Amino acid sequence: MLGIDVEEEKSYGELWGPFVEELYSEENVSSKLWLLLRKNILNCCASFGIFCNSKNIQCIQFAKEYGFENNGEHFIMSLGRDDFKEIFEVKDFELTFEYNNEFKLLHDKNFPNTYYSGSDILSRINERRKVFFIKDNEKLIGYTYVEIEPEFGESCIEFFGVRENMRGKGLGGKLIKIAINWILSFEKIGNIRLCVGLENLQAIGLYSKVGFKEESKMLFYKN
Repeated sequence: MLGIDVEEEKSYGELWGPFVEELYSEENVSSKLWLLLRKNILNCCASFGIFCNSKNIQCIQFAKEYGFENNGEHFIMSLGRDDFKEIFEVKDFELTFEYNNEFKLLHDKNFPNTYYSGSDILSRINERRKVFFIKDNEKLIGYTYVEIEPEFGESCIEFFGVRENMRGKGLGGKLIKIAINWILSFEKIGNIRLCVGLENLQAIGLYSKVGFKEESKMLFYKN
């Protein structure tokens, strides 16, 4: 099996797999799947990505064979409901309209080339996608963007950012705790998982402080 998640507006496809029974691993099954997939999606994707576990030799070999380049290493970290005790109300931290522009400017400055711009995030906000923020002297100084899918028991802390002159004051940890409190307010979500770049030692340290543990190492390949 080889799956794909297509983002047509970005002409990009994220591959899932290939997954091949060990008995048939020497029979070019991966190549046949790749050719079949390319034929069926025609020209809707100019580039492809693969996000796989560092122990998934099959996917890594496939990526190298078809010219995918290593685009980064990441940790998957997780936190169980029983591992977090600091519970409080988060409604007062929800982003309000008058701070939209400040949020957008800070996000785009902190993450200039990421997959969601500040405007993209603002357009996505709904009951399952929230931006929470912290302010000081009526100015936004930090934020976090969180998405959940309670019916699948899934959640994701997508971004958090703090103004450069306010870093080192514990705001990052507070933002993460706000996100966790909102996520765990949904009873169907018992475990929070997130992805963080291996080189982002500051974020890894913050997540570890609030109780997240390293679960697996992931590799991202792109062509």
